[in-house]
Amino acid sequence: MSKYEDILDEHPREFWEEQIKRWVFDEQARYALIRSLLDGVPYERIAEELNLSRTTVYKKITEYSEKLFKHI
Repeated sequence: MSKYEDILDEHPREFWEEQIKRWVFDEQARYALIRSLLDGVPYERIAEELNLSRTTVYKKITEYSEKLFKHI
């Protein structure tokens, strides 16, 4: 369960996709956020899809989630 789950439920998916595109400029981070926050895909799977380590995916999602939700 994401610490942002309550906030995510306040708006439709399209709203979040738009906000992610607006505030996240790193392509891999954008993809990882959508897959994690909106699709519920675990970090391990996202890491495989992006050919990155799980740690890198975790760091990207953590960093960019904080930036994203600061603007919402």
